[in-house]
Amino acid sequence: MTLRILFFARAKELAGTDCAVLEIPPGMRLSQVRQEVARRFPALAEFLPRCQWAVHDVLASDDTVIPAEATLAVLPPVSGGSSS
Repeated sequence: MTLRILFFARAKELAGTDCAVLEIPPGMRLSQVRQEVARRFPALAEFLPRCQWAVHDVLASDDTVIPAEATLAVLPPVSGGSSS
């Protein structure tokens, strides 16, 4: 199965690209995809556990099974802002 991964903000900087295409076996879970992304992009390895992941624009958990031809987004933690 072909999987497209979109990187945003700090994840994009660490990956050195805004997207990647991976070939994965059917039935793979998000936790396994995250491990593969960390393997392919070592600079992301320590950062990925702090990120949220979305599958087809819906936030996903580690046990989410990735559907065929999925688009995943790596969403870094939000910081900053002020309270008034």
